[in-house]
Amino acid sequence: MKNIKNLIIYAIVCIAIMATIIVSILYFTTDVFKSKQQLFYKYLSQAEIVDLDFVNQYNLANKAFYGKSNSSNMEVKVLNSKINQETQVSDIREVVTVDSKGLKNALLNQSYRDFVFSNNNQTFLTVKSLKDNNTYGIIADNILGKYLSIDNSNLKDLFTKLKVTNTNIIPDSITVDYEELFSVENEILEELKETYFKLIYENIEKENYYKIKNEDKTEILGVSLSEQEIFNIAKLILDTAKNDNTLLNLVISKLQLLNYNDINVETIQSEIQKYIDEINNNTYSSDKDYLNIFLTIKEEKLLSIEFEIKYKEENILNEENTSSNEHKKNFKLNLEEKDKISFKVRENNVEVFSIILNYIYDNERINLYTEIIDIYKNQEKQIFKLQYQISDYQTDNIKQIVVIDI
Repeated sequence: MKNIKNLIIYAIVCIAIMATIIVSILYFTTDVFKSKQQLFYKYLSQAEIVDLDFVNQYNLANKAFYGKSNSSNMEVKVLNSKINQETQVSDIREVVTVDSKGLKNALLNQSYRDFVFSNNNQTFLTVKSLKDNNTYGIIADNILGKYLSIDNSNLKDLFTKLKVTNTNIIPDSITVDYEELFSVENEILEELKETYFKLIYENIEKENYYKIKNEDKTEILGVSLSEQEIFNIAKLILDTAKNDNTLLNLVISKLQLLNYNDINVETIQSEIQKYIDEINNNTYSSDKDYLNIFLTIKEEKLLSIEFEIKYKEENILNEENTSSNEHKKNFKLNLEEKDKISFKVRENNVEVFSIILNYIYDNERINLYTEIIDIYKNQEKQIFKLQYQISDYQTDNIKQIVVIDI
């Protein structure tokens, strides 16, 4: 009897352990048992705006161009295109073409570059520039008969002599290590992410999160906030940042890389306090749905992130009467396609602005294409296109092509 009892207890324990293992596997590998709040942050953390491999490859090309000895050729074309509304044919006109050749000696910190400006194959200006350590010089045909040079030091004094006011924002010299400027140690980054993620996570009520299933098998994970809730969280973040030595020291170190040595912790704290005071001196609406954040999910993949702001705009009818209309703005970041991201802005469901970025890369070249479309109220479009290619950056003879179409 005792053995049977022990066997039953053993079986129950085994079942409990197996059930715990199964639940754990389901929890960590699938969305089963996760709350709407947990699902929202799980997929938000998946957001990768640009492929990290592409970023690494671009940094490698950038470092090769700016950091090591090389010769380089660059061609920049500025075009102006208009579409004939009757024939729908694009009329492309060349505004200017700039051909540039340069040499760099990284060991001696010296470089030389010339720029030839032309229009329809007719040269109208040649500019030559050189750099020798901290001295920069420039000469231009028919404009400057000799090199005009300037030392990259004591710039604040120079601008003071030129009668420029508010020279506090001018550094003594301009030397920027972009790689160091934009890099943050993983330990510091993780500490900051944990601190401010926790602030947001713990100060949005669970009832604010929701989940919608669509007929096309996509799911919407969302969170809805009132204006008051947004500024309450903003105040908490600012209060924390004002006394966050890790964040403050990081900001100071980055400013010092830009040669802004006059800014200290007290200055930054004072500026943060101004924003806190501004929040305290205003009143905010407690109506829900002021801000909605949607994540669109399909087959456990994040497809897009969208922000929707609803606000009321008052119309003055006469001295005594006013009316108000509800307006809606949507900002959508689409991450569905590989090697392409798009950002679109809509007002009351009408598209008014968009940015498209395509990127293709390998070990020899990087191609970027950007298109910005601004749509006016009369539906007239203004389009800005930028194409950029850098190639042979693994060699000592780097080539760049830029085409700007306005």
